[in-house]
Amino acid sequence: MSRHRADLAVIERQWYCLRAATRQEDRCVDNLREQKFEVFMPASARWRRLRSTKTRIETALFPGYLFILATPKDFYKIRAVEGVHQFVRVMNDTGEFEPMPFPAEAIGDLMARQELGEFDATKNEKPRYEPKVGDKATITHGPWTGYIAEILSLTPSERKARVSMDGKFGGKLTLDIAHLDAA
Repeated sequence: MSRHRADLAVIERQWYCLRAATRQEDRCVDNLREQKFEVFMPASARWRRLRSTKTRIETALFPGYLFILATPKDFYKIRAVEGVHQFVRVMNDTGEFEPMPFPAEAIGDLMARQELGEFDATKNEKPRYEPKVGDKATITHGPWTGYIAEILSLTPSERKARVSMDGKFGGKLTLDIAHLDAA
């Protein structure tokens, strides 16, 4: 292949969106990468609690969809990859459906936003408040939201706190520690 023809092949490559089997996006990405395609699957991260264990999980930002950098010559090979359902298509001037190219700038923007952690809910989580006896705490949930209370005692195994509130509706009550924040 001449150098000029090789340069044209690079220029022809564009980003396309593929429809993959839902919750099978990772497998589809692996299969496409085995075929030497450049693939991007925007992902979001969040915490998942299973029993008493908190686990970080990543899922597709757009479930069932991923992006691939390819040329029209690659379409047949891509469609044959296990896990690929079809291209996201648009009707052309002749009334036929064809794979719709996506602007490289839009894909680059998604990549940059993912790299910066914009879709990662695990990074921006504030540390959990751990009250101590004698602390003043703000109640964050329930009918007493916004009130200040003093921590009288703690039951860490049950994540409960016995608190005392001053004022017109003062009194003692037991609250979930998750419903308290530093005052």
